[in-house]
Amino acid sequence: MNSEPAAKEQKILIIVEGARKEVRLLEKLSELYLVVNKQVVSYGANIYDLYSVLESYFGEEFENDESFDLLLALRERECAGRNDPEQKKLLEGKYSDILLIFDFERQDHRFTEEKIRKLMKFFNDSIETGRLYLNYPMVEAFYHLPQNAVQNCCAAQDFYNCRFTEADICGHTYKQRAAIEGNSLNVSDLTKAQMNNIIAHHSKKATFIIKGKYSLCSDYCQEEMLKLLDMQLEDYNRNQAAYVVSTCTFFIPEMYPNDIVL
Repeated sequence: MNSEPAAKEQKILIIVEGARKEVRLLEKLSELYLVVNKQVVSYGANIYDLYSVLESYFGEEFENDESFDLLLALRERECAGRNDPEQKKLLEGKYSDILLIFDFERQDHRFTEEKIRKLMKFFNDSIETGRLYLNYPMVEAFYHLPQNAVQNCCAAQDFYNCRFTEADICGHTYKQRAAIEGNSLNVSDLTKAQMNNIIAHHSKKATFIIKGKYSLCSDYCQEEMLKLLDMQLEDYNRNQAAYVVSTCTFFIPEMYPNDIVL
């Protein structure tokens, strides 16, 4: 990903799964950190819908198609669906980077480990194909940090051990649980210090999952995110549970390693 870019030289497209929480969160992150032009597009479907669109448009081995064009496939989907002129215009733009923010969706009947790994491996470059960031299990993971820790920018001692279960996602109770155990602060009101603290907790959580130590990530590269995915899959297969962690904010310290203070 382009690091520390000049605003006039870059325009980022951020494709998010949902229309509300994800958009508000990404708009706030953009407001606090990004010095580049950006557009947030709500995809309105989950990651396995995206997989189906790519497979139907480019074939089963879409990752090997030299003519692969993510925005072309999304424009075709838009024309066949809502046919929203504003969305189509955004998808026709030229962008220096494309970010995709989606949920893990382990409970989806179309889920396979092959599919999720394939997507993570393929969407590994924000400039070439797009860069994928996953929420485990969903965007509400970002809000699962206790209110006191967020409000007062302090450590949440037990957050490293916060997990979600198969019952949470298959029973559709995770959102409610995150609301009870997490914070009810309006993301639009978060300060940069508070956002730094949230990013830091999820960064440390990712390192804890991958390496067993609770410290900030030293590298947010796709190889490390693949390790995170593999360990989450292994944990879920073994225990019908995995760790709550949101990687959707990781593009901030990745893009601005010298500016953000965690």
